[in-house]
Amino acid sequence: MASERDLVKLRQKRAAAEDAFEKADAAFRDGIRAALADGMKAAQIADATGLSRPRIYQIRDGRR
Repeated sequence: MASERDLVKLRQKRAAAEDAFEKADAAFRDGIRAALADGMKAAQIADATGLSRPRIYQIRDGRR
C-alpha cells in the first residue's frame, strides 16, 4: 500500500514530467514556426514531424 509520502513523491515526479513536457512542446512549436519563417513548406514540416498540414497551420497561427 502506498503511503502518503509515496503519493507526495509521485505527485512531484508527475509535476516535473508535465513541466518537462511543456518545455519540450514549446520548443517543438517554436521550431515549427521557425521552419515556416525560414521558408520551409508546411508539407515538408508535416512529413518531418508526423503532424498534418492543418495542424502545422494551427501551430503557426497559435490556435489550439
